Amino acid sequence: MTRRTNSLLLAARWLDRGESRRDYAVRIATFLEATGEIDGTLSTWLLEGLGSSGAFRRADVSAGGIEALLRSRGSEPGFSLALWNGLHASFQATVGMADRRSSAILSFQEAPPRDASAWRELMSAAIRAFEPDTATVTAHSLFRRHAHTPAGEWFSYQRGGAVIENPFSPGDVY
Repeated sequence: MTRRTNSLLLAARWLDRGESRRDYAVRIATFLEATGEIDGTLSTWLLEGLGSSGAFRRADVSAGGIEALLRSRGSEPGFSLALWNGLHASFQATVGMADRRSSAILSFQEAPPRDASAWRELMSAAIRAFEPDTATVTAHSLFRRHAHTPAGEWFSYQRGGAVIENPFSPGDVY
């Protein structure tokens, strides 16, 4: 089945497990490697924000590179990371928050994968890499309105269960 909406995301969330910065880096690197194998446009990632030369800098998405890129959240516990593929997708992770959910979000502003099988593969990659409590594929506008509910999910997952494909109407997105 083909979807016509142009603004979709995959979000994986889990409660903090007390993992190290290195553990998070390995999880993120594993996911990003898998996304590149699923969709070639996701094989190169750039740091969000311009470098000193005014150009975007290519991100090292190996576990060691990700570990170096994970930024402390100031006085708050945890780390964050934001990447862009230079085209239409971004990846953001906020991990290690002692009293909040960690999350990893793969977001397509335009030109998302068009078929259910690609999204199912991306969802499976997120589940393998992050072992989340929940994961969803939905439209940006529905995610913002229903961030902690299953409303408007195309694909959904609860820890220990199967990935479920739900009815989804792109007409409801706008």
